Amino acid sequence: MAATAKSASPTACSQWKAPQVALVPVVVGGRTVRVPPRLARAVRRGLVDPG
Repeated sequence: MAATAKSASPTACSQWKAPQVALVPVVVGGRTVRVPPRLARAVRRGLVDPG
């Protein structure tokens, strides 16, 4: 029987937090919206609706 990884336990996963992402202001159609840096280019091109 193979041992399971300790880090894959539900307790360890529940304590994990993603780092806070800084938002970048992007002007779309005269409106300024704040989006994550990885989505800024797509929002400017109109591929993603900022909401």
